[in-house]
Amino acid sequence: MKNRDFKAVSWGWAAAALILAVFYAFLLAQYSRVFIYYDDYGYLSLSYGHTVSAVAGTDFNLAQLWEFTWNHYFSGSSGRLLYMLFFQLLYMAGGLTWVQVFMATVMEAVLVLSFIVTVRQLRLDGRRELLTGIRPALLAAFLCVCYGMIGIMVQRLGSYWYAASFLYVVPAVAYFAFMLVYIRSLDGACKKGCRAASVCLALVASFSQEQWTAAVIASILTVWVYKYFFRKTFCRWDIAVLAGAAAGALPILTSPGAKARMARHTDFLAMSLPERVISNIRVVTRTFFSNDNQLYVCVFLLMLIVMTIYMILRGIGALPGNVLFLAATGAAGLYLFVAVQLEHLAPGQYPEPAVWLLFAYILWMSGQILYFLFQRGCLLQGFFYISAFISMACLVVVPEIPQRVLMPFIFLSWPLMGYILLTALGEKRLVAAGAALTACLAAVSVPNLRNIYRGYSANYAVHQYNDAMLRDASARIRNGEDIREVKLYKLIDPLCSNEMVYDPNVSFMIYWMDEYYDLPADVALDYRDVGSPEELALPAE
Repeated sequence: MKNRDFKAVSWGWAAAALILAVFYAFLLAQYSRVFIYYDDYGYLSLSYGHTVSAVAGTDFNLAQLWEFTWNHYFSGSSGRLLYMLFFQLLYMAGGLTWVQVFMATVMEAVLVLSFIVTVRQLRLDGRRELLTGIRPALLAAFLCVCYGMIGIMVQRLGSYWYAASFLYVVPAVAYFAFMLVYIRSLDGACKKGCRAASVCLALVASFSQEQWTAAVIASILTVWVYKYFFRKTFCRWDIAVLAGAAAGALPILTSPGAKARMARHTDFLAMSLPERVISNIRVVTRTFFSNDNQLYVCVFLLMLIVMTIYMILRGIGALPGNVLFLAATGAAGLYLFVAVQLEHLAPGQYPEPAVWLLFAYILWMSGQILYFLFQRGCLLQGFFYISAFISMACLVVVPEIPQRVLMPFIFLSWPLMGYILLTALGEKRLVAAGAALTACLAAVSVPNLRNIYRGYSANYAVHQYNDAMLRDASARIRNGEDIREVKLYKLIDPLCSNEMVYDPNVSFMIYWMDEYYDLPADVALDYRDVGSPEELALPAE
């Protein structure tokens, strides 16, 4: 390679590495402001669903942790054992600090793996020219911007609630790694060590949470179909990979906890299967297009517009169909972000006809994306999008659909949007347009990140004060003092937190907090509003 060509390649990659490193520093700062919430207290004191005796606060040993895990599974609490066990082990080893650093590292890993998947697809396409100059840095910046487009409700119920993030965020790393390894089998480049890694990663990614389980199995079956019908190849190793995924899925899907969770939803069980599917299609569609997901939908629709214009200019697909899809995407955007506001209709609470039109658009959108990818031979990206779609489709048979269920789709769509950006706007004369688009999105993304950081920072100061007061009260009670009440403060920004014990209908979590802080059940927690920052100053020892 000529020296000039080497420089053209290397400086863009160095800039991309710098951008990702700077964003990792931000993630470390962000997660350092995230305290534990809700059932985190129960898991970290071995008192969620089943209470292990002789555990004082969070001081437990491996034998007690195993007892909790065993009873937690068979008492009907949950079958999602692997990642929750790792959460508890991590906290046991290094406390909250290790958990915070680990989660920041995991989120950074998802961004880096999204970058790698996009680059891998472009190399498979033979489009190495799209990986020179500023383009790698542009891709890295764009993916960081995409993270900033996740709404606060999705973040606080998924990323910034540890019991949830270990189930919805951490498995993404295993899934990305699995697909990057398993896709090598299409070219016969997967050797014995690689094959063993595929089986292990399939098991680890599947033994997490139902949506990731569905995504893993969908990926494997999609690869099977492609290999059988287009490559005329199939081997016992493919069966071993599916067996690994099944081995991870079965403990979750057949667990007493899964049955108990379903049994609590009597209204849902009273409906027939078609009624459940129809009802949940409405809920999933409203959740996807809700105000909580509005920023992400904005950037996703925008990238679909870019993709479709590219298809029209390059003659990919039928012109009338592309024009109609472009018009439909624009109409969906106008309805979601303009007409809704003018009509003072709460986003997400769309009337019935609008819900079904939006659902039809989702199906059309998915068909358009897959046509664009497979027509170009983009197998890796296509398999990722099919898994993203299945991660949402499987929700039609579950009784609970909180905002965090959007996270698998969001993560799996990042490589797609990055690929569209470089494919459509990566040519030399269009790079400036790609940079301008990323800058415009950053004008929305950065303030969102800043507001969330500020909210969690303000709350963390309160958490630190409350934590110190509760630990001090616990120590004094163990020394024989008679303490009946502990005065604490409410969080400053309720939007940047999960449920607190003083919130309506969650007072039951006081039991987990008592166990976590090793407090007697008769000690009252008196929460008050913070009058001034000076009130949070800890008393001198």
